[in-house]
Amino acid sequence: MGDNMRLMDLIVKFNLRSVAIIGLTKNVGKTVTMNMVLNQAIKDGFRVGIASMGRDGEKEDILTRQEKPKIEVQPGTLVVTAEDALKGSRALLRPVVSTNIFTPLGEVFIYEVRRAGNVELVGPRTQKQLKYVVDLLTERTDLTLLDGAINRVLSASPSVSDGTIVATGASLSRSYHNIVRKTAFRLETLRLPPLEEKFLVERAEAELEHSRAVLLGEDGHWYSLESPTSFGLGPRLETRLEEGVQKIFLGGALTDEILKVALNPGFLETGTIVIRDGTKVFNNPMLWKKFRSRGGRIEVMQEIRVVGLTVNPTAPEHYFFDPEELIGYLAAEITDLPILDVVAGIGWWGKEKLCLV
Repeated sequence: MGDNMRLMDLIVKFNLRSVAIIGLTKNVGKTVTMNMVLNQAIKDGFRVGIASMGRDGEKEDILTRQEKPKIEVQPGTLVVTAEDALKGSRALLRPVVSTNIFTPLGEVFIYEVRRAGNVELVGPRTQKQLKYVVDLLTERTDLTLLDGAINRVLSASPSVSDGTIVATGASLSRSYHNIVRKTAFRLETLRLPPLEEKFLVERAEAELEHSRAVLLGEDGHWYSLESPTSFGLGPRLETRLEEGVQKIFLGGALTDEILKVALNPGFLETGTIVIRDGTKVFNNPMLWKKFRSRGGRIEVMQEIRVVGLTVNPTAPEHYFFDPEELIGYLAAEITDLPILDVVAGIGWWGKEKLCLV
């Protein structure tokens, strides 16, 4: 790509029709990144749709009470939001499609922007509903952008979106070291490698239609583990591991309870945990590191394509970092992703300095 690059260049390079933009915490520039991609896409002649899982685009941060950047939309853009959210939007919107999805703020519609302005997004609350909405938008647009947050990371699931841009920044910590450590950890969990044996993926997906977890034993047989949720699987799993297990397939979350049981020396030597995708990781970073450092293997049935990392060097608590230095520290640890400050217009990709245009 040379020295000059835009976020849209990454989206076009990987031929993505839907992109989730997720923040690792509040106030890391997720909305600024969203607006940047939205403007670039429209300038390139793309018809764009935008949606959120849950609520986003409020005038001020509900926790800090500080004013938040607004999602700005242009005529022709399709917007997914609830009826009563129109009261908080300055854009003029015309309903196009009813989704039959209901929220406390009314039914969710797909609207077309008739007059430019800001919007408040109130979207579906489940992954299945979000997938349905993304499918509706994909039929009507060239690119769908999903506004997400770390507590709504499901928008990054490959079953929902084709690719993901991650936003990080000063709000994670007051130290360079902790920002790098927390960002690298989350990227590691999101970008877990796929299980190569696709026939096992197909078999496991079929089995997981009826079970919370399924195990492929060393004897080649499949075993189901029943539990109302992923929490509580530990004791059942511990018993089965003593009998020899090649792979643990999980339909839901990878919890600390499961990871602790999987520290079984016999399983660590030859076994692999397989989860649906990187959005299913809910582990303490120290326990994760312990499992991985002992040779623990974790793979996914569907791989998340993270195409870029954006950085906000300023925190609302009135402290900030030098943009060049913060990106430099991140680039020293994360060498295989473009790392961009979209406001300062600078970035690094490995050892190559980027100029954003």
